[in-house]
Amino acid sequence: MLKKTRDDFKASVKQKLAKRVNYLCSNPDCRSLTLGPKHSDDGSHSIGVASHILAAAPLGPRYDGKMSSDERKNIKNGIWLCNNCSTKIDKDELSYSPETLRGWKALTEAFVLDQQGRKYISAEDVTNTLTTALTGYPKKLIPNAVKYIHNAASETLEALDGRFQVLSSYINNQEVYELRAKETTSIKMSVIGDDASAFYAQYKSLLETGSELEISSSNLFFTGSKLFEEMLSGQNGVLRISPKKRDAVVKLHATNPITSESIFFDEIRGHVHVGSKQFSFKGEACKGLIKLSITHSIDRESNASNCSILVDLDVWQNEDVSKIPFFTNVFEFVETIFVGAQLNLALEVEGHRITAGRINAGGDREIMGKTYCLLKFTRAARAISTKFNTPLQFDHNSPFSEDDYLMILGAERLINGQFVLTEADFESDITIDFVVNENVDDIKKLFDFRDIGQTVKIEEPAQSMCIFNREVTLPSKEILLHPVILKPLSESHDVKIDSTIKVQLIPQEGFKMTTLYNYS
Repeated sequence: MLKKTRDDFKASVKQKLAKRVNYLCSNPDCRSLTLGPKHSDDGSHSIGVASHILAAAPLGPRYDGKMSSDERKNIKNGIWLCNNCSTKIDKDELSYSPETLRGWKALTEAFVLDQQGRKYISAEDVTNTLTTALTGYPKKLIPNAVKYIHNAASETLEALDGRFQVLSSYINNQEVYELRAKETTSIKMSVIGDDASAFYAQYKSLLETGSELEISSSNLFFTGSKLFEEMLSGQNGVLRISPKKRDAVVKLHATNPITSESIFFDEIRGHVHVGSKQFSFKGEACKGLIKLSITHSIDRESNASNCSILVDLDVWQNEDVSKIPFFTNVFEFVETIFVGAQLNLALEVEGHRITAGRINAGGDREIMGKTYCLLKFTRAARAISTKFNTPLQFDHNSPFSEDDYLMILGAERLINGQFVLTEADFESDITIDFVVNENVDDIKKLFDFRDIGQTVKIEEPAQSMCIFNREVTLPSKEILLHPVILKPLSESHDVKIDSTIKVQLIPQEGFKMTTLYNYS
């Protein structure tokens, strides 16, 4: 009878190895569950193997002849693996040393111990899975993926220096980390190269005016914080240092110098930054269409203030002109500034009024004038789009000529009703050209009714114009002039077929020139 030379594990040892890792494969890169139910009965099915770290028999992988039989069969020499990983470690013993396998075993037992009493899938496990998912391995995206990944990044960085709270985000294809000190903290920073003078100037401005500091981190070196040392020292990135912000609101109202009407605008919400010499406010209204910045000196001797207003119409780019938001608000705001009204301003922080006064917000009158013209052009385009059911997309960069501008404003007036002029609206004589293309005798009769008020009807054909890069055809017009006396400026013997005679229209009492669209 041959003597048995293989030192296999007892069944009890195999069961202990499996239970100690909750039937998970001990390979950290696998961690497959090796136990499951059978479909046919109430039994279970295992794909796990109690593998030897050091071989159970001579010529086996990682065999150690110095070990005793009991040592080879001991639980310390065993590791629980799935079938695939068990085969893999035995076929490539050079890649999977005893130290590596013992490390796997210890890590997996520690992992299972840490998970005991928790839900099967913990937040940390989901985070790790999702991080792998977003690098391209699993195809199914688990809900809350972004949150878990940012939480994992924040926790990892906070572990480097517990004095800081780390907020992780991903904005415009860039990783952004916001570091907030939980306590008074001392950190040393060195700035080298050409950035030193720029940093000094910005740092001085940060202290005096409360403005944000921004500098490349490639020439920065930190000591005193593992977090700063690893994240910023010599790294390619940008360091921004911001002062503490306080929520603030600016309330604006104005009196129109032409109509004396009081106009109240939307509240402009933003933040106040305070420095040793001045404070500044930055805010916006109408979802970014109106931006306001204010600086005010704290120095009693200078007491200087500066205000800047930006109307950012790019917010409307490619929007349907009939549906662009806040149009009326923005139009009234710009119009009030353009006509020269002074704005009355009150700055409040947490309900407390900090400062109040009047500001001249006209700024660059040429720029404000162009903005006002574009808004009037857009208002007319909105009327045309709605009246003729013609979709038009706002284009801030679309050019228009003075003729286009006058034509579209005229179209807006006609859409809103009849366009009426009186004699006082004309600075010179009214003349028209008659083209003789009918009975010559009928035309000559015009010369016989010079003292009788008549009505002249003129029809203008449909016109086309370009509105925000789209060709739009407007209806034909009908122009009525009444009452007028016709005074030919040509002699009757000059009246011939296909000839043109010039006629002066002399307005009489109650004269009106009415223009309207012909919608028929």
